[in-house]
Amino acid sequence: MPDTDSFWTKLVKKFSFSSYRKYKVNHIILFQGEIPPLAIVVNSGFVVSYTIKNSGDEQIIAFYSTGDVIPVEWIFNKSPVSLYYYRAFTDCELIVLYRDELMEQIEKDSTLKDKLLDQFASSFIGATVHIHALEHSHSQEKIIKLMHYLVLRFGDKVKDQTDIYTIPFKLTHAQIASMIGITRESVTIETLKLKKIGAFNYSRGIYTINLPVLIKSIGSEEFQSLEI
Repeated sequence: MPDTDSFWTKLVKKFSFSSYRKYKVNHIILFQGEIPPLAIVVNSGFVVSYTIKNSGDEQIIAFYSTGDVIPVEWIFNKSPVSLYYYRAFTDCELIVLYRDELMEQIEKDSTLKDKLLDQFASSFIGATVHIHALEHSHSQEKIIKLMHYLVLRFGDKVKDQTDIYTIPFKLTHAQIASMIGITRESVTIETLKLKKIGAFNYSRGIYTINLPVLIKSIGSEEFQSLEI
């Protein structure tokens, strides 16, 4: 996970306006179609973006953590509105800034520009891995790819353990199903199979990943050295 909290804490002092705002889990931060009043930086915790399908169910798009800026499509003038809903996935703290000032700072601060470029590259690679998961025809392969992406993007290394990581937020089977386009029942069946071979374990929604076993399950050598 990126360690950018101190970086942003120092940086915001250069802005004419900045504010820290705390959100409780499940609090909606932005609505789909809303014109955001300010640019947002995740200072701590996790945010999720999602849309609502015709069935009324949520379709999870992506997760955001420390140092991520949202909504990217509005901040960089690619859309006049937020394309998705944004919600606090855990208790979180956000920094809000004027968009124009943020863009000016990006232009003149090479360190900020480099950090954002690195994060955007990670997000892009993560998105392609997520799409790869969606394209698989088999539910188990979809879950393996998703877990690989989540541990690479957000995983916390377990102390004194080799290549063992936890995903630092709770995931229900319904949320996993939403991310990869399968049923909750399929997630339940396939996660039990993967648990039995030691690819991961889970308790109360927290997943602990054995990365070498998970990667072996992927069956694609080119993913073994992937870092995002």
